[in-house]
Amino acid sequence: MKLPKYILALLPIVLVAPLGVTHCEAKTLVSCPDSHYFDSREQRCLRCTSYDTHDPYLVLEAKCTLYHDTMLRCVKGFHYSHDSNGASCHPCSKTCPQSRPFLGKECFGTMDRICCKENETVVRNGKCEKQVFCTENEHLALHERQTNRESCQPCQPGFENPKKKHRDFKCQKKEEANSQENHGHRFSAGSISLMVPLALIVMRFS
Repeated sequence: MKLPKYILALLPIVLVAPLGVTHCEAKTLVSCPDSHYFDSREQRCLRCTSYDTHDPYLVLEAKCTLYHDTMLRCVKGFHYSHDSNGASCHPCSKTCPQSRPFLGKECFGTMDRICCKENETVVRNGKCEKQVFCTENEHLALHERQTNRESCQPCQPGFENPKKKHRDFKCQKKEEANSQENHGHRFSAGSISLMVPLALIVMRFS
């Protein structure tokens, strides 16, 4: 029995496609020595992070494999660090010193509690930065590539912000702001208009 012509035409594609996939996969295969993993960013093998198996504060999330390093964390109240001697957990600081009395960020992950000299600060990359507050008819803007990442910019024409101290990233349209401001006044006027007929009825039957 002869195969149809269209099946014969597809056979080369069916036979060649798996070979192509195998060839592509072969290019991504890597190998590292024992106790090493392949770092995709540095494109080289690195030694797996060692740790003390008897450390009661250290929790093993995943063992080191060819594709990732050892994944560790500390129990609550401790922060994690590792150096040439391996991984370890350290108690979180419970209070801030007098020289930096304001809490910027609680102890978490690989960082201890971060304390700042001034209040109303934000922590970025482990450093305290003074928060920027805008005034009327301004909005907050972020500049990732500049030293001063936050700044206040004037609202665009037709927009406004009546707040005197805020961290809003957007201004409102003037029509929306006015409607929200006058909403309470319209409600009060309606209440008065309903109260007048009621007062007349009470006077009539008294």
